[in-house]
Amino acid sequence: MPAIENLLGLCGERCAVRHFERKQHVQLLSQPVSVIYVALPPEVRRREAERFASGESHILVATDAIGMGLNLPIRRVLFSTLPKYDGQADRRLEVGEVHQIAGRAGRYGMHEEGFVSVLAEAEPTALREVLGVFMEQLKLDDAHFAVAELEQMLELAEALDKSAGRLTLKERFTCAQAPVDTGTEGQVDEFLSWTCASRTSTATSTRCWRCAAA
Repeated sequence: MPAIENLLGLCGERCAVRHFERKQHVQLLSQPVSVIYVALPPEVRRREAERFASGESHILVATDAIGMGLNLPIRRVLFSTLPKYDGQADRRLEVGEVHQIAGRAGRYGMHEEGFVSVLAEAEPTALREVLGVFMEQLKLDDAHFAVAELEQMLELAEALDKSAGRLTLKERFTCAQAPVDTGTEGQVDEFLSWTCASRTSTATSTRCWRCAAA
């Protein structure tokens, strides 16, 4: 900072220096860490991979770039988040991408087995999102199979996410199966009111199931 102040002084300029400090202190890890992401220069990315492979670092923090052909002695892959920015918008990792990244754990000749986990914070909490992924994976060959129409269930799931978010994901899934005509606004409103009111009972999921099976 003094060098910059001297340089500005030679130009006849003055500067004001403001000092900031973190509100929360960063706790440093006791383990050496390597970092890999796409924007790193190739030589830096290679050096970080070599540090981890040689044992110089014990933890590797990486984006989905780790799935791009890196063969490292990784025993456990832990997903901290499932969405990614693809250059245009945030989207969830596709199944193939998840397989590619998870496949870094337990590489043949390096470990006898591999483990893959997901942090609880990375799990989706919106029922509409979960069902949407489920429907994508249900696309079949129309020449032989047909999947039941689930659009009405998706609409009801979205309404439950908005008005009954206090219900657990399992409870909302059960209630989304109720035979409610989402094209009738009054019927949907009545069902959502009943669902929110029934949250006070410990038998919510049972009552919703009875409604769905009625």
